[in-house]
This record gives sequence, structure tokens and C-alpha cells, in this order.
Amino acid sequence: MRLYEILLFIFCFFELFLLYFRCQKNTYSLISILGTVSILILHYIREGFRWQLYPLYFIILVLLIIHLILFFKNSHFKLRRLQVITVLLLMTLSILLATIFPVFQIPAPSGEHTVGTRTFELIDEDREEIYSNHVSAKKRKIKYQVWYPATNIEDDSVSSWLQEGKPVSVGVSRLMGFPDFVLTHTALINSNSYLDAKLKTQTELYPVVIISHGWTGFRNLHTNMAEMLASHGYIVVSIDHTYGAAVTVFENGTTAYLNPDALPDRDTTENFLEYANTLVNTYALDIQFVIDQLEIHNQDNTSFLYNQLDLTKIGLLGHSTGGGAATKTVITDSRVSAVVGLDPWVEPIQDTIIKDGIQVPGLFLRSEEWEVHENNEQFKQLNDASEYYASTYQINETLHTDFTMAPMYSPLTKTLGMAGELDYNQSFEIQSDFLLNFYNLNLKGEESKTSQELKEAYSEVVDLTFE
Repeated sequence: MRLYEILLFIFCFFELFLLYFRCQKNTYSLISILGTVSILILHYIREGFRWQLYPLYFIILVLLIIHLILFFKNSHFKLRRLQVITVLLLMTLSILLATIFPVFQIPAPSGEHTVGTRTFELIDEDREEIYSNHVSAKKRKIKYQVWYPATNIEDDSVSSWLQEGKPVSVGVSRLMGFPDFVLTHTALINSNSYLDAKLKTQTELYPVVIISHGWTGFRNLHTNMAEMLASHGYIVVSIDHTYGAAVTVFENGTTAYLNPDALPDRDTTENFLEYANTLVNTYALDIQFVIDQLEIHNQDNTSFLYNQLDLTKIGLLGHSTGGGAATKTVITDSRVSAVVGLDPWVEPIQDTIIKDGIQVPGLFLRSEEWEVHENNEQFKQLNDASEYYASTYQINETLHTDFTMAPMYSPLTKTLGMAGELDYNQSFEIQSDFLLNFYNLNLKGEESKTSQELKEAYSEVVDLTFE
């Protein structure tokens, strides 16, 4: 629980104690009143009220009113046992709700660099937007966020995990079938990155890693990986694939929610793979468009990235649909030097492209959930056709969503089938270890552990099999 929440519970219990033992006109009572009001005000100003604490707010308000009435009147009042039990039950309810939907802390990056972050919008004038019904959205518009090694952060503020805050949390709630308010607490989560901090310039150029989220994901769903890599000396870019993302909020206030028609139900759609192919192609073109923009940034002396990017060392990191897009991009775009796929959905990629194979270093991690999957036939074809495609492993006790930050939404994610049995921190450690060593070896040329050595270090990781 957060500091203000803990203090509110303490002062609430203190008020209850004073009322039960009739200590209503003394110094302690005055301290209780002033302290509770002060904490409430600070809590609202700094964080805003949380729906999980509504039962607590209610009993605090009732107890405060009773205290104030008794303090200014020459009378005494004692709570009855049933009333005390009711108050304690409401306090317990708030504690339970705050525990089930906590404000998590994103794992601190493991590298030596402090991390900065900035966000940009792009309009691709050469592409029509095929997923929007809005007349104004004629051209493809996307958003991307950059994480990077930073310096001189003293005057910079820590960025929120969800930079657009509540609109994103509401969009994700709707997507999961929850009421709008259920995940609004995630807007309070801070990242480990400093907003608009100055880039730490150096003579040795930074390699680049571009992240592509899956269907229904969004750019911040891989913030933990982005911060980890940036802290180790990478420029990391994560894309919001508009209308394939849960929600994208643009600077002008326009909100683009997931378009379910972009990927209709497989069981009821005869030409499902045609839709899927169009979606993966759209993601892949977004990735290539961002690479184009990075080339512009690197040559523009007004850009904070000016002459700091090693664009001969570009790595891709994709999950699910984003993994399929990353795979297609690495096959068709010679600017990419390495690729990592997390449960990459390669099934929609055309056979003519699959048969070309991956001719640069690749690492592919699969969840146990996808051990048996429609994707496996194309995945095996890709494996057989690829020169470097040897590092392919499965992480046992994981679901497809374990390759995202979804398990941190609530301890109930396992119960709700949103996370596997493997501990979230252990899963993140395994993935981080594989990713960092792979990119260090193939983008930086540093001596690192091989994927096989890492596989032997983790009992949860096994050789990939196809069924």
C-alpha cells in the first residue's frame, strides 16, 4: 500500500479508538481531526481519490463528523460493538480492494544508466488509414515512445507509466470487459524514467531496439523491457499501433480505441487469415516508418537524437502480432540486424516470405500456452528456412500474456487466467537475461552468455518442440 493510504488507515483506526473509549475532548482528539483532514487533502492533491478506498473515505467522513460534533459540544458518545464491527469490516473491505488492485512498482532497471523518455506522433502521408471510420483520420497516424540513457536529471520529473493516464486505463478496462473505473489506479503507477530528460551523448553511437506490441496491447505494456535495455546503453522505441492497440491517445485529445473489425473472430470468419495478414502488414509498415523517422532524427541537428544512433545496429522486439510484424520486417528490410520474437504470430505471413527465412541473428521465446498452436506449422517452416534461426526456447508455466506487463495489474491475474504459474519477477528475470545477452552479443559485439548457456541456467526454459 502507498504511504497516504497507510496513514489514512492509521488515523481512521485512531479515530475509532478514541470514540470507542470516549476520548472526544482532548489533545488526542484534536490531533486525530487535524491529522486526518491534512492527510486526506494531501492524498487528493498528490494522487486523487481511488475507488478502492471509497469504503474507507466513507467511514472517515462519518467518524470525522461525529468527532467534530462531540468536540464542540459538551457531550460524550460511545460506539456500540456492532458499529465498531461495521467500521472494521468497511476498513477491511478497502484493504482487500487495495490489495487486489494495487499500485505496483515497475522493477528498477538493472543497468548503469539513468533512463529518460520522450513521446512522439507521426503521420504517414503515403498510407491511407484503413481501420478508422472517422473522416478526419485519412492518413495513418501512430505514436511512439523513446527510452534512452539520460543525464542531468535533477530538474526532470519521473514519468508516469501511462503518460496519457486515465484515458488509457479506461480503454484497457473496457477491453477486458470491466467497468471503466476498475483499472484507473494504474494511472498512478510511476515508471523509472525521467520525462524529457537530456540524452547522455557519447562518441560511441547507441544501438537501437524497436518494440512492437501484440493485438490489444499498447506501447507501455513493455516498459519494463524498454527501461532495462535503455539502462544498459540502448535507444529503445515502442510503437502504439493505432486501432490494433487497446487505446491510443493523441496530443489533440483524439482517442483511437481498438478496432475489433481489424481482427474478427477466427471461428466465425471464413477469410480470417486475410484479415490477419493485413494487420501484420500494417504493423510491419509502422515499424519501417519509425525506422525512416529515426534516420531523419539522426541527421537533424535540432533533434535530441542527432548523430547518436547506430542505425547499422537495429534490433526488433515483437510480441504476438508484433512478433509476426517484426519477423516479416527482418526478412524484408535489410536495415534490421537482429530480431527477438515473444510468442511471435507468424501464421499470417505469406508463405513466399516465410520461405526466405531469417538471415540475421534471431531469438524466439515461446510460452507453454502456445506449445500447441495453429502458428506452429509456419513457425517450423521459418525455422527450417532461416540461416541464424537456432535460438528457440519455451518458458514453462507461462501464458501468452506473461510476455507483457499484464500480470502486474493484479495478484488475481493468475486466478483469472491472465498469467501463468511462473512468478512474474522470475519470468521477467528470465526474459531480461535472454534479451540483454542476445542484443549485447549481436548489436554491441560484446562477449555474452549464449542462449544455450542461459537455457541451462533456468530450469523453466526448455528446447522448443513443434506439434
